[in-house]
Amino acid sequence: MPKICKFPFFGKRFFRQARKLVGSCHFGHFWRLVIAMASLHGRRSLSRMRDVIDEDESRTRQAISHFLTHAEWDAPELLRQAAMDKLRELGWKAGDMVGALTLPSPGKVVVLFDSYYLCPAVIHACETRGFRYAGVVKKNRNFFPDGRPRDKRKLARYGANVLRRDGRSVTVGGKKHRLTERVGHLSKAGRVKLVFSRRPRESAWIAIATNETRWGMKTVLSHYLIRWGIEVLFKMSKQYLGLGDYQVLRYRAVERYLHLVLIAHLLLTHLALREPDVQAGIKDRHSPLRLPSIPQLQQTLRDMLLQDVLQRLEKHRKQREIARKIKEIFNMSA
Repeated sequence: MPKICKFPFFGKRFFRQARKLVGSCHFGHFWRLVIAMASLHGRRSLSRMRDVIDEDESRTRQAISHFLTHAEWDAPELLRQAAMDKLRELGWKAGDMVGALTLPSPGKVVVLFDSYYLCPAVIHACETRGFRYAGVVKKNRNFFPDGRPRDKRKLARYGANVLRRDGRSVTVGGKKHRLTERVGHLSKAGRVKLVFSRRPRESAWIAIATNETRWGMKTVLSHYLIRWGIEVLFKMSKQYLGLGDYQVLRYRAVERYLHLVLIAHLLLTHLALREPDVQAGIKDRHSPLRLPSIPQLQQTLRDMLLQDVLQRLEKHRKQREIARKIKEIFNMSA
């Protein structure tokens, strides 16, 4: 893999907002780390990222650690801006329908989590920030339906009975579900709307709780089904982008490292959206968008970095012949 020395031509559009938010002093560290995370093989240690970055002595392992720990730059805002740019590139605007969902406006955050995180601390954090949430409920919880504050029901039996008696078939995300809903007080959660869901010809069912009681049951389930895509995102980021490879101890540095990994994922997505087949798929907003896998996109990025280096060599008359021979070698091995 070639060293990441000069700012690549293909990165100008992706990093244009970052230059303003990070500042010229820290921008060199930022774009190099993002590209290194997106292109490296194997473990993303600080030493390996230092080796793939250029030979400038100011970019030592300690300098990278200082950039993650002490430098003044807003990692969450950078990630938010990069994500919003990709959504706008896909043609979506605030209020647009994505499948059965409405794309939220900035600030209207929907938090998705499993039953482990449906606890008073997480719920309080969501409510104090004005976030709406949707999460699976453990079936050992107690539920008090609206209007019956003393009618305690164990969710395991109550949900099964309600689904059998009042459930109706609804299509969500192209698949059928048997759904019903109830509003009431859930133990350790407060007043919520519960949506009970079961797939046809299956005995297992789930209960999804949300603090947004105005949502319909189809909307609640549609929001929660997005969680699977989020799980895949983190799995791919951990397996191919080094999500768990941080070597820093301070919370601020770990948080920034995780934000950089997700920005690296967005960089690979940015490269995927440039492909002609993907551009054709973007115009057809009713069909799923098929993108190459993360390993394929990483190889594309490595090839682009190499082509960028060769183009710079070709600009110098004395190095032009070297660049031509390198291209011939790679064309023969391809």
